[in-house]
Amino acid sequence: MIGIDLVSGEFHVESEDIQKIVSIYDDLFVYRGLDEEDLNNYFLVAEYIKLTQK
Repeated sequence: MIGIDLVSGEFHVESEDIQKIVSIYDDLFVYRGLDEEDLNNYFLVAEYIKLTQK
């Protein structure tokens, strides 16, 4: 199950199989991109760069 807030772009992914969640979550994270607040979080920026270079 995937829930997406259309206003903020926040999302969550639920499943009994964690392996299925990982790729879906990563795709949604990259598609959504980073906002100004996210750019101040070094971890999120590093994850975004790592995922976009796959």
